[in-house]
Amino acid sequence: MSPEDFERLRRYLEVEVHPIFDAFVLSHDLTRATRLGRYPRVRAERTRDDGAVLWIEFCMALDPQGRYFEEFFEGAPHELGAGVFIDVQEKEELVRYHETLALYMDRPYVLAVKTLKEDLERLWEQVASWPNDAVFHGKRNVLRR
Repeated sequence: MSPEDFERLRRYLEVEVHPIFDAFVLSHDLTRATRLGRYPRVRAERTRDDGAVLWIEFCMALDPQGRYFEEFFEGAPHELGAGVFIDVQEKEELVRYHETLALYMDRPYVLAVKTLKEDLERLWEQVASWPNDAVFHGKRNVLRR
């Protein structure tokens, strides 16, 4: 797909998703992420005082073969997930600890958009309450040696 094809594919987000997502971002003092790649996706983040980064994301899923959809359709599967990560310098390594939660995967857009506002609130309430010790018990990835 060309960059123009991806741009055309993302347009559906502007009509229904952006107004809901933008209101959510404002009400929770989040920042909209801007570097998201070409596939349809909206993401917001907030860094806590302790350095942990919380995020929430709504995006179009891939097809059953793991490829991009080339056209939007109301039944296109979507995902809503959130998480928190903390980057820590450990001796010679930069390590990211992270924990994630998916509220749904492969939910048809026509259903997902109907409850998106409530789903964002419910998911954020759960993830925003995670203490750092829960994150440190999550996944560990070395970012740099």
